[in-house]
Amino acid sequence: MSCYKALVVEDDPQTVDSIVDALSSIEHEHDVVPSQQEALRRLKTDDYAYILSAIKIRVRAGIGLARIQNTENLLEKMPEAKDGATPPVILMSDYAVDGLKPTVDVMRLAMAMGRRGAVDVIAKPFPTAGRTLDRVIKKVLGLTNGNGGPATGDKAGSMPRLSDKGSASGGPTRFSQSVQPAKQTPPLPGDTSGDSVTLTKMQMDILESLTESPHQTLLQADIVEAGGYSKHTTRGSLKRLLALGLVSQPQGLRGGYAITEQGRKLLGQSKKRDS
Repeated sequence: MSCYKALVVEDDPQTVDSIVDALSSIEHEHDVVPSQQEALRRLKTDDYAYILSAIKIRVRAGIGLARIQNTENLLEKMPEAKDGATPPVILMSDYAVDGLKPTVDVMRLAMAMGRRGAVDVIAKPFPTAGRTLDRVIKKVLGLTNGNGGPATGDKAGSMPRLSDKGSASGGPTRFSQSVQPAKQTPPLPGDTSGDSVTLTKMQMDILESLTESPHQTLLQADIVEAGGYSKHTTRGSLKRLLALGLVSQPQGLRGGYAITEQGRKLLGQSKKRDS
């Protein structure tokens, strides 16, 4: 019997079928509920390793509209239902992203949901290769190293540490709301000196945001608007990342920024070390 059990909050039959297939593939158990009310009832009586929730759910099964606000309310009520110990939440989004403005809107939504306990988002319909649903689940549970391989830290089968993944009172977001203390990162790829590069939390957040942008690029204004940083500090961070060769400004993108291969390697090394 699996050590992992998921609560699935989804009322679309086709999506549920896809989820059940993915969970069966990794031998995870599951309960499926169609609404906010039923999810809260299950949370009060059962223990779950994680939650998969549609980004828009109904309050009651088959009644009313599915809304984002209902999902936010579920995340806010989870600590009360579980005495503060809430499992990590993966949101399933059917938002189409075409252009920079929708990209910023989705990033804002991810930040708002992150503050309420969501730790990751995956698009519907689920990808069949690359960042698949089962890979996202394994990443959230700490069962992989972020690159699809087995985790080297926690033992497989152990429950996720909620303090690492966040809770409904303050989960991780894609951007920090203030500039955090400097973070020591691994040596730059190809650097034989062995010296570490010191990046701020904000600079690391910018690198990660560029990897998660559907277009792999963002304008400086979009980074400022989505992250809540000041224009001045954002400009300074981008200038340093450019100097280190971690980001670039491809031609024809109206001043947009893109992460370089060197930046990707540094970010990946930092994530491995932190896991």
